[in-house]
Amino acid sequence: MGQALFLRDLTGLLAIPVGRRADRFDRWRAILLGALVLGIGLFMASLGAAGVVVGLVVFGLGRLTFQVGYQAWIADEVAYERRGRATGIIETTWAGANLIGIPIVGVLIDIFGWRAAFLALGSLAVGMTILQRDMSAPGGSAHTEAPADPVATPPVDRNTVGVLLGPALLTGGAQFVFFGHGTWLEEAYGFSATRIGFAVVALGAAELLSSFGSSRLADIFGKKRSVMAGSVIMAAAMAALTLVLSASVPPLFLGLALLVLAIGGFEFAIVSSIPLVSELHPGGRAQFIGWGVALRTITKAIVALIAGWLDQRYGFDVLLIAGFGFSMVALVTMAAGIREPVTA
Repeated sequence: MGQALFLRDLTGLLAIPVGRRADRFDRWRAILLGALVLGIGLFMASLGAAGVVVGLVVFGLGRLTFQVGYQAWIADEVAYERRGRATGIIETTWAGANLIGIPIVGVLIDIFGWRAAFLALGSLAVGMTILQRDMSAPGGSAHTEAPADPVATPPVDRNTVGVLLGPALLTGGAQFVFFGHGTWLEEAYGFSATRIGFAVVALGAAELLSSFGSSRLADIFGKKRSVMAGSVIMAAAMAALTLVLSASVPPLFLGLALLVLAIGGFEFAIVSSIPLVSELHPGGRAQFIGWGVALRTITKAIVALIAGWLDQRYGFDVLLIAGFGFSMVALVTMAAGIREPVTA
């Protein structure tokens, strides 16, 4: 699975050229194309072991196209001062997918087998894309002209490094937890796929509350402060869970509570960072969003390989230690580098 996820997330390299094209063409078209391709990838993943690998790669291509398109569209339509609210509201849909979708997927797997999950999600993705194919893009900025000063690569300055690299490292830290928490729940508490799915409801609720919280707070307290606050919460929760696991298997309530806190802090930080990325270079914002998506996705790909190896040999507590290390490097990078944009 680690190798399959690595190949899926390796598609993140294509987010950069996708972003460049999205700066010159239709954001809404990128959104619909991405949704269609990721749905096709889910159908392919239902065909067997080889289908899972190929299907996840196709899914990854669609997902990054969708992600770059919708984040650039938000940035076009909403002023920076209010963008935290708009981004947070949109991002609650991802958290809602966890909150509602994962328990349903767990039940489908238990009753019909693992293929049922891919078929159900693929049908939803393709069906919704077909329903919306004739819609005109909302707002007035879905089609953008080529930027007057296109930038081939991001300028290497402290702010760019902080805004692009910091969230990527934080994503890597969270990926260690995402990768191993299901297996840990199964081994430590005897959870089935259904019970894991319903346990993840708590994690989905944390993501939902964090995305909503970012929509309410990021514009008030500042995007950088919000990113730093979420990162500190995530790192502290991971450190606490590591210490608890070093003594014994914690009570279920405590283990889940610390997982919820870590994932909630991560979600709050990442959602708050999206407006910062979109304002790095407004003349080519989709391209810079592509760089941000690429760095986060490639970091996830590398971590998937490392996490699979660590989990098999050492267990979930070592994954937590690795995740905490990534989180601390991310904190230093963002604290030293990120500058809040000054807008008129």
